Amino acid sequence: MKNIFYVIILFVLSMMLFGCMQKNTADIADISDDFICNAEIKYKDITASAKITRAQTRIYEIELTSPSHLKDFKLSYDNGTVNVSYKGFKINLGEENKSLESIPKILADTMDSLVSGVEFNTNEKEGDVTIQGNNSNYDYNAVVDIKNMQLKSLEIPSQELKCDFYDFK
Repeated sequence: MKNIFYVIILFVLSMMLFGCMQKNTADIADISDDFICNAEIKYKDITASAKITRAQTRIYEIELTSPSHLKDFKLSYDNGTVNVSYKGFKINLGEENKSLESIPKILADTMDSLVSGVEFNTNEKEGDVTIQGNNSNYDYNAVVDIKNMQLKSLEIPSQELKCDFYDFK
């Protein structure tokens, strides 16, 4: 009986805490719902354009659209599992290209952190809000366009990853 009481108290406190932090998370950049957007991705020595789809929390798909040698590769992230496919065929990239598989996990961890209710620092300048946070694995910097309430860019310096986002749907 005592345990049930503690669980109820913990639940109520969690709901209150999450409710108080909602303004700093999903209201700023509405990436808490499903979305599709385009992105320019720079990851270490890889530069690519992509279409990013978020189906639900922890499920992402990155379809590379350029350059030509990466076009039609899909990187899927589903609750910790990364899959790579090319034109519908599941493939193994091999050790020399393993770093490409890291992109969906890093993006999922960071984007989910932005809407999770975790506290972060913000600065507003010229219609954009810069968010500095940590997703327990990486420090990140995100820029949100306040007028359109959309994520403009995301940078994770320790992972040498920078993404510029546009055309949210």
